[in-house]
Amino acid sequence: MTDVVELRRGSYHDSVSLLQASRAVASVAGVEAALVAMATELNLELLDGMGFAAPVDAGAHDRMVAIRASDDAALAGAREQLGRSLDEISRPPAGRATADFRPRTIGAAARRAGAGRTGGIALVSVPGRHAFVEAMDAREAGLSVMVFSANVPVEQE
Repeated sequence: MTDVVELRRGSYHDSVSLLQASRAVASVAGVEAALVAMATELNLELLDGMGFAAPVDAGAHDRMVAIRASDDAALAGAREQLGRSLDEISRPPAGRATADFRPRTIGAAARRAGAGRTGGIALVSVPGRHAFVEAMDAREAGLSVMVFSANVPVEQE
């Protein structure tokens, strides 16, 4: 059996995307357990419950990967699937970005696409300290907003 726990500092992805990556990695033959998640307090508890040791000094803005595989071949397959899943998460949606324009905010993407005129919705899923700014930017671009973030200051909610 092979256990791997890795930490990538400052590499934020939303929890829904990482859950999908976890499921894809866990579906690889020979993988007994897999978790791809931000190192939040809740996810660190989940990691512990799965029998993995938490990375040292992990923080809520760090992405962690834990894989338990039956052998080295299964671990290699899991790493390949992880790479594909993370590449997919990082790729801009088809037809929404070009080499010349890669929006850095939800609002910028909405203004470029004219989403505010079509009654679009933005799902804001960023670290809590950034959620308010992203939500307001999306609102100003004419979008309805759903915030799915932890640690948003109460006065900003």
